[in-house]
Amino acid sequence: VLCTLTTFSSPTPFFVHPAEVIAITEIIKGEMKRTLKLHQLEKLADRFKLLSEASRLLILQAICREERSVSEICDRTKLNQANVSKHLQLLKSAGVVACRRVGICRYYRIIDLDLLDLCSQGDHQIEPES
Repeated sequence: VLCTLTTFSSPTPFFVHPAEVIAITEIIKGEMKRTLKLHQLEKLADRFKLLSEASRLLILQAICREERSVSEICDRTKLNQANVSKHLQLLKSAGVVACRRVGICRYYRIIDLDLLDLCSQGDHQIEPES
């Protein structure tokens, strides 16, 4: 995705005052897709921040195909339970995962399929290890 950032009051796209109206134009295969305003870009940035922590990506990878309990996620990721629970709460509050309780166990699954798709698209940018 080729993105161009422009402002309506400044010819320099990199030095932007927060109060200015900002537009981002996504060009996909030569077509303009959409123009976003500053508050929309901030929401988009928050979504990308969710993916900026390797531990969260590891957790998402562990539950991308099926619902798993916290202990199963810990076993698959080799992360400690407190850390996994902290990240799952953040992902849940952002609407990325859902949780259900069965007795004392909590089971998590991904409900934001767009974010999962974004992760899989980014996977193509990483070269496999030899």
